[in-house]
Amino acid sequence: MQPTTVPSRSEPKLPSAAPLVAAALWLAAGGAGRLRAENADGDWEGPYALFSVVLLIAAAATTVMIVIYTSKEGARSGARNAAVALAIVGTVSTVAAWAFPLWAVLLAAGWAALAATGSPSGRDAAWVGGALLAGLAVAVVAVNAKLGAPGRHSDYSDAQSWGVTTACVLAAVGLARLGLGISRTSDGAQSAKPTR
Repeated sequence: MQPTTVPSRSEPKLPSAAPLVAAALWLAAGGAGRLRAENADGDWEGPYALFSVVLLIAAAATTVMIVIYTSKEGARSGARNAAVALAIVGTVSTVAAWAFPLWAVLLAAGWAALAATGSPSGRDAAWVGGALLAGLAVAVVAVNAKLGAPGRHSDYSDAQSWGVTTACVLAAVGLARLGLGISRTSDGAQSAKPTR
């Protein structure tokens, strides 16, 4: 009689193109955010709707990608489940696209929590959240410096949009960096396999 073996759960494989697709979505969100700012006093509803939709898609794609990228074998802990929940709340918060500080902080915290509770090889995913916080800092400085003309509600939306654009571009750079790292890792694994 042969002993039975329990198949182990293998770590999910993330295609190296996934972070690059998410990076392109963040660049599109940044462009749509600037387009909305350029039309702040005119027909802003269309560009705002475009920004909202692209932002939600970019956040959702990035959250799914980071969950997979930071996954590890074994049962999920309560902390990991909480990290996933926080990242989902951050993603859903992008529905209020105008609330940049809210969704930037929630997404950054969620992605950092995913990196902290996931596999050690996925820790660099926290940098993508850091990109959003850097953009938020740019927005705070720009708004306090009163860059650009105040909008109809004295909100300095042009100044805030520079922070949003910075966050989107830096998130794209962070995701592209992750994609290149995944590509190098999979290329190294391919070259390490013995050939017949």
